[in-house]
Amino acid sequence: MTQQAFDSLVKRLEGVVAEHPGAYKLRVFLLALLGYAYIFLVLALLLLAVGLLVAVVVWSTVGRVLAFKLGVPVLGLVALLARSLWVRLSPPEGVALSREEAGPLFQVVEDLQRALKAPKVHQILLTGDVNAAVVQHPRWGVFGWYTNYLLVGLPLMQALSPQQVRAVLAHELGHLSGAHSRLSGWIYRVRETWFQLVTALAQKRHWGSFIFLRFFAWYLPFFDAYSFVLRRAQEYEADRAAAALVGAREAAAALVNVHVYRAFLDERFWPTLLQQADDQADPPAPYPDLARAVRGGVPSDQAMAWIAQAVQVPTGTEDSHPSLADRLAALGQHARAPEPVAETAGQHFLGAALGALSARLDHAWQSTIASSWRERHEQVQAARQRLMELEEQAQRQPLDHDAAWQRAFLTLQFHGGDAALPLCQAVLQEHPDHAPALYAVGDILLAQGNAEGVAAIGRAMQLDGEAVLPGCERIYRFLIGQGREQEAQAYYRRAVQQAEVLEQARQERAALSVDDTYLPHDLPASEVARLREQLARLPEIARAYLVRKEVQYFPEKPLYVLGVVVGYSWRRWFGRKSGEQILQQIDDAVEFPGETLLIVTDDAPQRLKKALEQTSGAEVYRR
Repeated sequence: MTQQAFDSLVKRLEGVVAEHPGAYKLRVFLLALLGYAYIFLVLALLLLAVGLLVAVVVWSTVGRVLAFKLGVPVLGLVALLARSLWVRLSPPEGVALSREEAGPLFQVVEDLQRALKAPKVHQILLTGDVNAAVVQHPRWGVFGWYTNYLLVGLPLMQALSPQQVRAVLAHELGHLSGAHSRLSGWIYRVRETWFQLVTALAQKRHWGSFIFLRFFAWYLPFFDAYSFVLRRAQEYEADRAAAALVGAREAAAALVNVHVYRAFLDERFWPTLLQQADDQADPPAPYPDLARAVRGGVPSDQAMAWIAQAVQVPTGTEDSHPSLADRLAALGQHARAPEPVAETAGQHFLGAALGALSARLDHAWQSTIASSWRERHEQVQAARQRLMELEEQAQRQPLDHDAAWQRAFLTLQFHGGDAALPLCQAVLQEHPDHAPALYAVGDILLAQGNAEGVAAIGRAMQLDGEAVLPGCERIYRFLIGQGREQEAQAYYRRAVQQAEVLEQARQERAALSVDDTYLPHDLPASEVARLREQLARLPEIARAYLVRKEVQYFPEKPLYVLGVVVGYSWRRWFGRKSGEQILQQIDDAVEFPGETLLIVTDDAPQRLKKALEQTSGAEVYRR
């Protein structure tokens, strides 16, 4: 379902629920049951088939051999589908809190549970986000039995007051509140379970999973649209629950402050911290610096600028959360800049354990980022050395086009926009349609408050489709800051449309089908020879076929398909799981000509295998 179709359906359903709320909820309830009905129907039919075949084997001598031969693969399919459904969904990650460490936090959560008639929270996890969330983890997969996790971000607790965090927690627990709509809470859980199930099935890649994936590919978009209206209504209900417990003013302040501090951390704190990788090889401990940064507060003019941007974003269908402006209006409040907090929620709820818990998050963050941090450090040192070489070369002679752009780009990276602007403009004098230089000039001009940057980024978007989404977002932020809201909305809508196109392109390039069209690869003989030489180093491969899949989106960027036939002796020794192993070996050993999908044709449908083999010039390797 396209975004446009989804938007249209949601708009129509909002009218239906307004006129017939009871009937609409019944419709959503029945639609939710359809997912379970399909799963049980498939399994029941397969078990019935097994039962009939067993009966033939036991009670009839006619066709017994045939029934036995049919029964073995059917039983295998039943077992495979059961394995596909019995997915082990990963629980959320975070630092598990104990009552000894966070007694006041446990107490306020229990008080909110009683007031909201919400289910018990089994575990509270401390995370590194400016956010809080309730996650229900189904221990029995699609069959439920939920463990309830409450995730609370340490940055959230370091930025907000105890009452504001209480409002945030009340909102999250309100999603599951029995004081409101039990049906909405159940629908919320079912939707999350379906999406987790489909993700897990797609990752496991059992060949029998397609029976469920094909159904959910049709079913989930409709269920998502029908449940969307209820989920959005529940967001307002959860806000009202928070306001009832802590007051509308505190609830509104929590909403606004989360927006402001999230922007502060995303745009100021984390980029500044990550820049330290330029000069030091090991990552620092971030959370003590983060605590000091948020305690210092956000300047009111910057806070109001971020708030102004946030309230201009309209309520859309990309997120079930209403816009900040609509949520404040529903509470009868208006946006105010964050006020200084005498005691943070972290100090109040975590007390003496705050330092140790912060250190545990520091260690987890450092362990996660250490590899990429050191990689960036090495790349930056190499880039600085390269810039020095280019500067010296430019003193002796004019640089060629590629070297001139590299010099401009590295100057922008290390010395900022003012220093890089004349170098980027010099590149454009020689090559007016150089999209990266156009984008860089536009970005620099907008940062300087110069509206001429809009045209430069607009031209870059015309030349390079990958520039459309970041370009629209950059121009949108600039126009909002200039008070040109109406013009900004056009770029917002274009960004939404481009995001839809990119998602459709991703789906088109993520899988193969017997209905796809496969074309000759059209690679030069030298490329094919190099590929053949690399494949020859893998003794497991008997033959290989290379084709090009015809794509609707971004056809200028070819999508190649490399199908390999695995030798019999190798498969005999390594069994059915060998497909994944050999694909990993190919991925490690082969340099591909571009974006390439890999498959073991032994495991592919026969029609797909024939489509690859019969494409002109497809066979590129035979042992």
